[in-house]
Amino acid sequence: MGRHVGERRKSGEPVPAVGPGDERDGGRRDALEDGGGGGGRALGRKDSGDDGNGDRADRLGDGDRANRPGNGSRSNGLRDGRDGGLALGGEVADGCEVGGEGLYDVAGLWELIDVAVTAALPGCRWRVRAARHPYTTDGLEIEVDGVEVGEAGIAGQHVLGGAGLPAYVRGLALGLGLDRLVMLRKGMGDIRLLRSVDPRVAVQLTDLTPYRPVSAQPAARRDLSVDTPVGVTAEDVGDRVRELLGVDACLVEEVRLLAVTPAEELPEGRLREGQVNVLLRMVLRDPDASLPRQRVNALRDRVLAGLAGRSH
Repeated sequence: MGRHVGERRKSGEPVPAVGPGDERDGGRRDALEDGGGGGGRALGRKDSGDDGNGDRADRLGDGDRANRPGNGSRSNGLRDGRDGGLALGGEVADGCEVGGEGLYDVAGLWELIDVAVTAALPGCRWRVRAARHPYTTDGLEIEVDGVEVGEAGIAGQHVLGGAGLPAYVRGLALGLGLDRLVMLRKGMGDIRLLRSVDPRVAVQLTDLTPYRPVSAQPAARRDLSVDTPVGVTAEDVGDRVRELLGVDACLVEEVRLLAVTPAEELPEGRLREGQVNVLLRMVLRDPDASLPRQRVNALRDRVLAGLAGRSH
């Protein structure tokens, strides 16, 4: 749970006590669900031309003013996620207000959600639904593509007070499920993949590139010894293997160099000048069925002949 606290009321302004079960809490919740709440200023951004009614249709409600708090119609929270780069601001420093009022209301909460969710899932469309949490008022559940990715709300005054903060302090609460965000970002359909010990899966969890499904079919491995020019790389050999296999290149899962032996370590005359001997391992796997041994051997022979420069 992250907490952004710090809105200080003007001197002499009464501070309403809003907490669980408070009558005003129910009013705020109804305002959120039915679009009756007031607009708010974007977090850390000065919106020129803001009419004071939360006129931020480019960022709230999927571009539809009817879908944002403060416009008199039910809010479904659908977003297109096109806006980004908002800065979060607002804290109490030496008794002075920093960040401006309106940061810690429902509209400010929506801005916080937008910043966090679209940072994790650029370009996504998200929506919220009302939820009850013991630590917030105006609680929300956040969904992307039908998957719950987090919870948010106005930080409960009982929580802030219990932490020893002054009564004038206000805050926002937000918690995101990193595992679900990773699944959506990479296009993974099974949460168990995040804990997989399969190297083909684990190696894909080191970055945010789209996930490439791996086959549950058995792999077929063949080791090949070939003579190649000095300085050859695994990428060079892999590209050549796939080129030689043509339409069957989709079966190549991995080409790995196991050993490179220079001419001086082999019998004299074994290699031509400028050559090394390479021991490589070719791993083949069909995503839909097991590969018959005869077919695997035929593919191996085709690769050997091609790498050796022989017709096959």
